[in-house]
Amino acid sequence: MGRMWRTGITGVLASALLGLSSASGAATVSVTTPTIARAVASAVRQNHLTSAAQASLQRAASDLALTNYPRRGLGASPCQTYGMCVYGDHSAKTTVALFGDSHAAMWLPALDPAAKKLHLRLVLTWLGACPTADVDPVQPALGNPAYCNGFRKHADAQIIKGHPAMILLAEKTSQIPTGNAAYPWFPPSSLRKGLTSTIRMFQHAGIAVGILEDTPLFPRPVPACLSQHPHAITRCSVAFNDPLATALRGAEQSAAHASGAVYLATHQWLCTTVCPSVINQIVAYADSDHVSFTYAASLQAPFTVELKGALATTRTARG
Repeated sequence: MGRMWRTGITGVLASALLGLSSASGAATVSVTTPTIARAVASAVRQNHLTSAAQASLQRAASDLALTNYPRRGLGASPCQTYGMCVYGDHSAKTTVALFGDSHAAMWLPALDPAAKKLHLRLVLTWLGACPTADVDPVQPALGNPAYCNGFRKHADAQIIKGHPAMILLAEKTSQIPTGNAAYPWFPPSSLRKGLTSTIRMFQHAGIAVGILEDTPLFPRPVPACLSQHPHAITRCSVAFNDPLATALRGAEQSAAHASGAVYLATHQWLCTTVCPSVINQIVAYADSDHVSFTYAASLQAPFTVELKGALATTRTARG
């Protein structure tokens, strides 16, 4: 039976407020889960951009970990090879791997400081538009499934050789292109099967596996929507229980449960029944599906607790 590790929205975190600099140099604050829960609930009701949110909006479209985080890797990135992009505590004895597409790299502003605090070596391996699930996506720029498949097979082998204590898989679950005009995206059933295959491969190599829940998908880039509707920003929100999004989240959870992987829920910091676009006066997304650098950085304290709990869960399971 699978294990789900998630810090409840009403749970109490002992973490103090932590400050750090965002990509733009502005100070951000890492807040506790109950505080975030209240902020998300309040954000759902907010319909006007405040002056603070307006300031966040001015830099939102470029507020990405992908372009603003040290050694994040773009294009011919060294992050395509395991061990080339190391974060957290470089001298730590315990290594956690972070593997996926851009939806893995976008969590660096939260995971890097969390790994430092927990004395973990965090190794990132990622390539845009290439999921970890064992499917055959058509890489948009090249129109060739061999591109992502070759990367994944190379990365899988390198990660297994490095043998981290745990691997966190994170990837975009929606609109993964198949190259088929009639059925352009992979359905939840394919995602579930492919992700289960990847999870079990790492488990068979003796590596504990965690799944980072994917983020909501907005119909258009959030900064553009907010710019158009500054006094009606609820028009830039999406429903958490959108049927397709629910099915894709279900595929992730089902894969985790079927294989006994740890599932780390992220929606508790992003949604109630609605997923607002501005939380804590921060534009929470840089485009239609990537959490912004600044908002991700504000989640370092709850991510620390989640990561610590996930490791404890896997160590207990190993006995």
